[in-house]
Amino acid sequence: MKINRRRSPRVVGGLVVDITNHNGESFSAKTLNVSYNGFGMQCSTIDRNLITPQGDFVEAGRPAEFDVSLMLPEGEFGRGGMIVAKCRVLYSRRLANDRCEIGMRYITIEDDGEEKLAHYIQDAISV
Repeated sequence: MKINRRRSPRVVGGLVVDITNHNGESFSAKTLNVSYNGFGMQCSTIDRNLITPQGDFVEAGRPAEFDVSLMLPEGEFGRGGMIVAKCRVLYSRRLANDRCEIGMRYITIEDDGEEKLAHYIQDAISV
């Protein structure tokens, strides 16, 4: 797994993330990177339209918010487990006719999710 260094370190790799919109529609995607502040992911244009129709991620003058579940792996980088959070869309880009990239920022992380995330990132950086 590679590390992408920016203001906040990013762990590059494909973790499974489940996204649910306010209508209860959900889909799974793979992360491009994960940081302390949020994550980037790639998805199909069809899935992108479930959360950011035509790339528009502002609702009633505010960035759209979603429930997410991010599965951290056991073993190599950390202790594993599920992180449940509320996220806000930072950007939505179309990469190709059928592929898009979406950036999400954590608003709140439930229970011990912040600790799990910190361990995962620290362990990945240490390697």
